[in-house]
Amino acid sequence: RVRQVMRDAWGYYASAPSHERATEYLGGKRDIDVSALEAELGRFVVGHTPDRPDALTQHLRSEGFTDDEMVDACLALRNRDGAVIDFFRDRVMLPVTDAADRVIGLIGRTVNDRAPKYLNQSRTHTYDKHLALYRPRRTILDRDANVIVVEGTVDALAIAAQAARSGLSTKFAPITASGLYLSATQLDRVLAIHDRAPVLAGDGDEAGRGANVAWATDAARKGRESVVVTWPEGQDPASWIAARGADGLRALTRKRSEERRVGKECRSRW
Repeated sequence: RVRQVMRDAWGYYASAPSHERATEYLGGKRDIDVSALEAELGRFVVGHTPDRPDALTQHLRSEGFTDDEMVDACLALRNRDGAVIDFFRDRVMLPVTDAADRVIGLIGRTVNDRAPKYLNQSRTHTYDKHLALYRPRRTILDRDANVIVVEGTVDALAIAAQAARSGLSTKFAPITASGLYLSATQLDRVLAIHDRAPVLAGDGDEAGRGANVAWATDAARKGRESVVVTWPEGQDPASWIAARGADGLRALTRKRSEERRVGKECRSRW
């Protein structure tokens, strides 16, 4: 029943009007065009919450789901007066899927700069933030592909969207735990995607740089090399790609990172 209600909830959030609202926000505010990515996948990758605080709740009731089932799936919550309302409001919605491409969880990104920026469901029968990973596109990767670990869910989406627009989806596999922390299970899953060293690309601030160090340290303890990308202060992968388009993807490759490192070593010698 949780899988069923998650599937129906995502279908509602990704219905035509809500999907259009999400793509308008991403394109207009973040310069992220998901059309090529969605064409490759043959499905929508973003949705949006309706304006009413009980819109999803009312819809799911009409589909035969009980209030308890919605609360158990963390799609609704109970107020102190007992009223059941939607868990997500005023947010772009992104689906977390499993290896079979089934929706197991949802992540909401605020559209009005209200804290928190991202809202994750609590632990449910299908979703656990400390185990699940958001990966916009699953595909067979080339031998020289780059698995890219980022901090924000929209960062991962921006990389996948630009890779699709550039015809490079088999070269880039962005992934995120939707935050600064990677559990041991999540790191194992990241390292299992590809034999090459993952590219670690936390945000361009103190927290993001600290996350890069933590991720690289944990990978090293497992005997794996990693490549770290550092951004100018205040930037992140999404803003970098928005400003540079396809050229911005080069900063997220192991080859580009190694070229920059060698260049710095040469300059330091001189």
